[in-house]
Amino acid sequence: MRLPLTKRDEVDKEIQRLLDCKIIEPSKSPWASCIVPVTKKDDSNRICIDFRPVNRLTITDSYPLCRIDDSRNALRGSKWLSVLDLLIEYWQVEMDENDKEKTAFTSTKGLFHFNVMAMGPCDGIATFQRLIEYTLAGLNWQTCLIYIDDIIVFSDSFESHLSRLSDVLDRIAQGLKVSPKNVVCFKNKFLSLDILSQVRV
Repeated sequence: MRLPLTKRDEVDKEIQRLLDCKIIEPSKSPWASCIVPVTKKDDSNRICIDFRPVNRLTITDSYPLCRIDDSRNALRGSKWLSVLDLLIEYWQVEMDENDKEKTAFTSTKGLFHFNVMAMGPCDGIATFQRLIEYTLAGLNWQTCLIYIDDIIVFSDSFESHLSRLSDVLDRIAQGLKVSPKNVVCFKNKFLSLDILSQVRV
C-alpha cells in the first residue's frame, strides 16, 4: 500500500518518535505489514498497521471480556465510583522476543517491528484483559470492575471507597500506568449506566 505524499513527512516523524521511545526498532523480519495513517481530531496522523494478513494466520485467543449487563448488576447499590483509564494500554505489554518479528511493517524509513504490543493484532484485547485481570486478581467484581483498559472502583461508603481505591492503585503501581487526564474519582449518586457510558464499549 502506497503512503500518500501529503502524509509521508508526518508519518516519518512519528516513526522517529517511536524509535526514540523504543516502542519500535529496526527489523530483519520476513513479515511486512503496511502502514495505514489515520487522521485524529486535531488533524495529526496516528500510525496504524494493517495486520490482517498476520491475523488470518493467528490462532484466536477466546479470553472473555466483561459483559456490560453483568457490570450494571455488580454496580447496583454503589454510592461511590471512580474510573481509572490505563495509559496507552497496549504499549504497557512487552512483546515476546520470538513474536516481535510478526509485528514488522514497512515504511519509507525501512522495516521496523514493535517491542511492545501493537494495536491491530486480533488477540490484543484478549491479551490485555487477561493481564489486567491477573494484576487485579481477587479484586475484580468485589472491589472493581475491569473492561480492557478501564477500571471502575465501586463502594457503598466513602471510607470503604478510599480503601478500595488504594488497593487497586497499589496493584496497578506494580508495573502499569494510569492516564491522569482520563481519571474520574469520587463520584457519588451516579447511575451505573452513567458511569458505564464513559467506558469504551
